[in-house]
Amino acid sequence: MIYLLFLRSLLITLFVECGLVFCFYGRKKYLYPVFLCNLLTNLLLLLEINLLGTALYYPLLAILEVIVVLAEGWLLCRLCHFKAKRGLGLSLVLNLSSFGAGLLISFWEGSL
Repeated sequence: MIYLLFLRSLLITLFVECGLVFCFYGRKKYLYPVFLCNLLTNLLLLLEINLLGTALYYPLLAILEVIVVLAEGWLLCRLCHFKAKRGLGLSLVLNLSSFGAGLLISFWEGSL
């Protein structure tokens, strides 16, 4: 069951973030780096939260999301040859968007 939650979270994240990158840049070449970044960070984020339990869920989520934004920003700079400001800015926008989409879906389903 937990695997389905991981897969669902990853698919929502990929749909939102890859869609935004394509809208922003109109190029398919940036989709693979975004896909790769999320494949790595989304899985690690969800595993870490599930391993550490729910008692510290919100503070842990905030800390890990900041780490994810920084890691994905760095990866985008390396993979897409972006300057730091552009890579980190894009990472922040993409992660805020996918996080917001996840919150809306959770709220809509009544699981928040």
